[in-house]
Amino acid sequence: MKVAVFLSLVCLLAFVPVGRASEELSELSNQKMAAVERAAPPINTRYVEELEKLVKLLTTSGDLESAVTVNSEIERVKNEPLKVVEMLETVPRLVILSEQRASAIERALEPVNQVYKEQIQQRFEASRRAGNLDDALAFEKELDRIRAKDGETKAVSDVFSKETLIGTVWGAEDSGDRNKLRVDAD
Repeated sequence: MKVAVFLSLVCLLAFVPVGRASEELSELSNQKMAAVERAAPPINTRYVEELEKLVKLLTTSGDLESAVTVNSEIERVKNEPLKVVEMLETVPRLVILSEQRASAIERALEPVNQVYKEQIQQRFEASRRAGNLDDALAFEKELDRIRAKDGETKAVSDVFSKETLIGTVWGAEDSGDRNKLRVDAD
């Protein structure tokens, strides 16, 4: 339900007039962070519960060093609830639980991140079509940051929409040049 509220708020932002890129980026970022902060606690609560069980198991089995390591992870999660770190420790169950937590958080945030990316893309396209260079550049910079994080590359369609290329002939059409490029509709 909380994600639905966030999605509704983000959809409303689609109607904000172009020309305020920094304010829009800030507002979208704040809404995304609020959704992230709402998604993480249930996952972290379950993670800490499992870690506490592991501490008890390790303590009763006499593996006090591993129990201290797991206890340190509990404290880290309580102090930095949104931070996900890769566990390189020698406590196999801790590594497994940490990976499960990271996967759960990633799955919970997929819709939030997708809506955020779509909203930024829409703002970029609107700014570009309106000829607002500063806003278009600001939104493009944020899209580039998102793509880098996701491991994506910039596609030609992100720079030029398909409709601006359809029917465009690159070269002299009436010269009979066979080395021209035509982009036709699908």
